[in-house]
Amino acid sequence: MKYLKKVVAILVLSVLLTSCANKKTEYDIRVISTYPYLEGLSEGSYSQTQDDTNTLYENCRCVVSEFYGNLLITDKISYENSVSGVSYKISFGNYWGDETGFFRQDENGDNEVITTESLVGIIPCANGEAFLAITGGIYGGKLNLIVCGEDADNYETVSLRGMPQAFSYADGKETEFGCFYIATEKSLLRVNASAYLNGDRNAEITVKEYRVPKYWENLEINSMCLIGDMLYMGTQRGILSFYTELERYAYYPVDYETAINGDAD
Repeated sequence: MKYLKKVVAILVLSVLLTSCANKKTEYDIRVISTYPYLEGLSEGSYSQTQDDTNTLYENCRCVVSEFYGNLLITDKISYENSVSGVSYKISFGNYWGDETGFFRQDENGDNEVITTESLVGIIPCANGEAFLAITGGIYGGKLNLIVCGEDADNYETVSLRGMPQAFSYADGKETEFGCFYIATEKSLLRVNASAYLNGDRNAEITVKEYRVPKYWENLEINSMCLIGDMLYMGTQRGILSFYTELERYAYYPVDYETAINGDAD
């Protein structure tokens, strides 16, 4: 009987320990990836030990997006998933843009130039009567507040520090509708345009700038997505996360040989 009690106690303790070990925290997230053997993220440090003059990592571009609450990592830019794409034509109504600028097509089919800055993305207001156009150039970026149907010259702008590389807005999937993040070459910004995107054309748009890691300008950020309180950014060598509540960064390097060739240890 004593032996039986001892066995039961060991089994119960084993179950409890296993349960504790497998218990997920709020920081854990499921990773889906097209890269071989990339089933999760392991925090590491950013390193430039590779020879930057070669193209070792050109096929290891990590592009992030959200897929039903999961972090999806691929090597392909998806322009429909709110990531940067200045080499792709983006349009909204009779407005359109690409890497050459941002334009409005009039009733005669002629293009009026709004700005020669590259168009990074468009975020429409809830009523569809106005939108934000994110543009950028060598002197930094801008949020262009466009009201459809009005004179193309009659619009306001909000200046951004640095050339925008990617933004996190994904059709209202943010924690707060109208609040989104922009990664520029120099900074990480949080934009609160909630009232404007909900139809108040006179609403103030605020931009908060966060401190960034010293290696920020070398990351080549290409995409962003917000999942809960975690903002994920895709880069040329791995994933950078930003815990918005504590304003804390973590870097997750992706090994080239494993990701491209599938040679797992």
